[in-house]
Amino acid sequence: MERKRLISIVSIFILIFLASSAFAEDPTLLQTHPTLHGVKINGPRVGFTMFAGQELLDSLDANDIGNGIFQFGWHFEWQSVSDNGRGAFLFAVVPLIGGLEYGSVLPSLSALMGLRHVSGFEAGIGPNFSATGTAVVGAVGKYFMWNGLPIHSNIAIAHSEEGERFTLTVGFGMFHSLGTPPPKKKVKVDK
Repeated sequence: MERKRLISIVSIFILIFLASSAFAEDPTLLQTHPTLHGVKINGPRVGFTMFAGQELLDSLDANDIGNGIFQFGWHFEWQSVSDNGRGAFLFAVVPLIGGLEYGSVLPSLSALMGLRHVSGFEAGIGPNFSATGTAVVGAVGKYFMWNGLPIHSNIAIAHSEEGERFTLTVGFGMFHSLGTPPPKKKVKVDK
């Protein structure tokens, strides 16, 4: 069990390291002081969670719940975006409800702090509270625009003493500005 716990924790830190490496591609970013403005992106999420770890699986089996459940919920995100357009700092709260296909309601709440690169790659880490216990969750994903609508797709790994949970979620969001956005850069048009 200790070996599994160590592997899970190391995996989460590797994900965070990879994310921070993606943001460190330009050393001049550390020498500039961009202006930040806030944006909220909220929207629905749907996904699927697989469980691992004998103690966790036994607990679910005792309640007639299989080793995988569908998830439905909402994504609340606050981000600080810089005027240089190179990325954003994120704070997200994601409440989910799963297990409905088994006639059960299994609530889950994650609070993640992370980063999003201008390419759309994002990563975060934080606490998770669920019907199966508390955990540390690490997530990576891709954010992209489709017809002006922000689309999120994420993979998360939650590690606890009882076992691991692997979750894939997708969803869309709606923008809400939290103040005055930075002025748009003028684009020179050749005639």
